[in-house]
Amino acid sequence: HLRDDGPALGVLPLAPVGGDPVGAAIACVAGSGCLQVDGSSSTWWDGDGWAAPVPLPAGMMRTDPQLSCTSAASCLVVTTYFGIEGWPTPATVTSSTWDGVAWSPPVTLDHPTRALDIDCATESACFATAGVRAGYWTAILPPVPAEVLRWDGAAWTVEPVAYPGGAVPNEPGTVSCSSPNTCTVLSVAGEGTPPSPTVVAQWDGATWTGAATDAATPATALA
Repeated sequence: HLRDDGPALGVLPLAPVGGDPVGAAIACVAGSGCLQVDGSSSTWWDGDGWAAPVPLPAGMMRTDPQLSCTSAASCLVVTTYFGIEGWPTPATVTSSTWDGVAWSPPVTLDHPTRALDIDCATESACFATAGVRAGYWTAILPPVPAEVLRWDGAAWTVEPVAYPGGAVPNEPGTVSCSSPNTCTVLSVAGEGTPPSPTVVAQWDGATWTGAATDAATPATALA
């Protein structure tokens, strides 16, 4: 890990997690520290060192962790089953919340998909984008919808998005929130046939409204 301390970049000591080959994620809280997770455990950086690892709860999937923190005592992690023969195909999605000391019992999404990105404005206002990239799926298998999922602190729901003109994406997007009433999802063009449109959806605290973009090339990140 590199740390930006103002005048220069510093190198942090190795975290006592992250050796799991199924992926790792890190999220930081200004003035508090950073949490790192891998497929089986987590550790907190307090500015001086890494804490002893805390295992994720039994029943959590191990692949592709996605992590967002709103404080040192409020984080959400989402993980996925590794898929068919290791390919990122639709699979079981689990989540757990961090209270600064331990992880909650896992909550399992009620349908198979894959979480691509998550962002939390508060501990009860989190969104995740989910679906499967066209390059990882085939036309002989059922299509997997690109979804926006909402976490209210206890459960997941699928959020409907109204896209004008029928420009519904089939590629999962990326999400960024600046407040509980202000979030954006960007879904990019993909390899499917027909190609998925590049569209933006915005959250106003009650509903998601989508619009096509005039982006000249596919975008891959959002902040």
